[in-house]
Amino acid sequence: MNAGAVGKEIDTPTDVPGTVRDDALTSLFGGIFGLPLMVTSGENIGIVRVTGVRSRYVTAAAGVVLIVVGFLAPVTRVISVVPSAVAGGTTMAVFAVITVLGVQMPGRSDLDRHTNTSICAVALALGLLPILVPGVYAGFPSNVRILLESGVAVGAFVAAVLNIPFPTMPGRVSLPG
Repeated sequence: MNAGAVGKEIDTPTDVPGTVRDDALTSLFGGIFGLPLMVTSGENIGIVRVTGVRSRYVTAAAGVVLIVVGFLAPVTRVISVVPSAVAGGTTMAVFAVITVLGVQMPGRSDLDRHTNTSICAVALALGLLPILVPGVYAGFPSNVRILLESGVAVGAFVAAVLNIPFPTMPGRVSLPG
């Protein structure tokens, strides 16, 4: 998914662990400053698709600008005047693009094959379960509910686990890299 947004081929054994490691370090570094867990790739992909800007230098420069702005109180006061509807509209556009990218993924999984269709259907159904049946996991301990009530986490986990019993079947769903 990331590679397609910028028109680049990726080396899965090298790039995927590096991406996971970088996201983990970002979250760790953010935690030092009391920030929430950072998962950045989806938002960045959405912004790349909306703007068409694919330069990592532009992304790095934007990051530097955001860090500098964060330390300048007068600038943060000006930014805080931006109406919430404007900020919300921008956020909706970015996350709508992320949603479209998510919808495109199963289309690249050869859903004509029964195995792929079944894996996608079960992962999607279990991922939607907490939304469609609120409170379905109410009887579970709170630390387990944190994971089970995340449709994204459950869907991704189920898809990964279901791919294990079918490794030699042609056309299996491959996890995005």
